[in-house]
Amino acid sequence: MNRSRITGNLTSHGILYSDIANDRVGIGSTIPGNKLSLPDSAKIGLGNAEDLTLYHSGTNSVIDNNTGGLYLRNNVASDVGGDIFIQAKSGENSAIFTHDGSAALHYDNAKKFETTSSGADITGILNIKNTEGLSASLYLIADDGDDNGDGWRLNSNQDDNDLTISN
Repeated sequence: MNRSRITGNLTSHGILYSDIANDRVGIGSTIPGNKLSLPDSAKIGLGNAEDLTLYHSGTNSVIDNNTGGLYLRNNVASDVGGDIFIQAKSGENSAIFTHDGSAALHYDNAKKFETTSSGADITGILNIKNTEGLSASLYLIADDGDDNGDGWRLNSNQDDNDLTISN
């Protein structure tokens, strides 16, 4: 790999900008305060084959991963707190993943589903739907389901238009 070292400022017709004194590099932009500025659709490629790319299309921001798993981690170096928040709109949580705790899904910033140490809690209405012409079922299983006595089924029967409870 060829490397270049710049020890001063470099400007080249608005395409490349380097401000060593302020620890900034810009490609296609000289926006003050940005560490790295790229124009729309320019990609940052990571890995030998650029397996992970980050870019902004002008409309959407995109993370593409083309090999292995994609992990979003927080507090990697220690075991002291640090939750992960996903906000579809700034200030409104869509999902919260609590360190050593619950995972919660929100609708319009209101918690609707949350895992707990004993299972999960749902706030509001749970709709169980199936395709037109098929029955919809809710299974209640007390353990591994290794024998019939451990499970119950509530079934909305599409043929008879009735509700059955079976073991």
